[in-house]
Amino acid sequence: MKPLYIEAVSLLIQEVSATSTELKKELERTAGQKFRRINHFVLLALTAVFRLPNLSRIDPKCSLYLGTSNGCARDTLHMLEQMYRDTQLPMPFTFMGISTNMAGFHIGQNLRLSGSNLTVSNIYDPFGQALALACMDIEMEKVSSALVGCVDEGVFPLDEFKRVTHKSKNDCLLEGGGWLKLSLACVNPLAVIIARESFKTLAAVEDYCAQQALNEPLTVIRNRDSGYVGASGGIDFVQALLTQRSGIIALISQTGLMHFSVTLTRILG
Repeated sequence: MKPLYIEAVSLLIQEVSATSTELKKELERTAGQKFRRINHFVLLALTAVFRLPNLSRIDPKCSLYLGTSNGCARDTLHMLEQMYRDTQLPMPFTFMGISTNMAGFHIGQNLRLSGSNLTVSNIYDPFGQALALACMDIEMEKVSSALVGCVDEGVFPLDEFKRVTHKSKNDCLLEGGGWLKLSLACVNPLAVIIARESFKTLAAVEDYCAQQALNEPLTVIRNRDSGYVGASGGIDFVQALLTQRSGIIALISQTGLMHFSVTLTRILG
């Protein structure tokens, strides 16, 4: 495969919050404008993406791929409460807000992007699926650059949300997301994706990773139990890109009972 360069990454992780005041202040500062009538999920996505450096120089044809486990969960719950508990028709803003695609729309609109704009919902591996689509489109020369991210939000009351998402009552729940800028060419890349392989068993994945570890240090990332409200793989991958200075990161994704994929990324320091 052609090497795909990671130019920049950003991360926004915070304790699940009922207020959006601080996020709005940060976004107004980084984006240079006020955003009105956007819900908490869209605000998390925008704030995280505007932490990427050099966004003013982004290619207008850049495509966008956003993965999420639960989407606009807060507004969806609020709308269902209006309908089934209060026997009311949903308010227009609430009805529009439950579309998870609105996050990608607002990002594309404010960055003036004309490329593809896709939202991938997958409870187990949203980031891995979004990254796979972006890599495939770049390799097929449909696009030359992409923004790839994952975002999820927490829902109140937290005790009920912990119960339905199988979290411990003592967990400190974290929400937010991470983004990376991916391209075919880059002057000072942070990392480069060097291989993407598919396997039918986890044992074959482990053998493949063991072979890679013979040459240089290898960090293996796959979804795990954590305080993050969505799937942890994408967040852990972005964190590794931010903190590591050398070695290879192996991102393991499972897309079915007998389908595993591994994405190898070399840190360039």
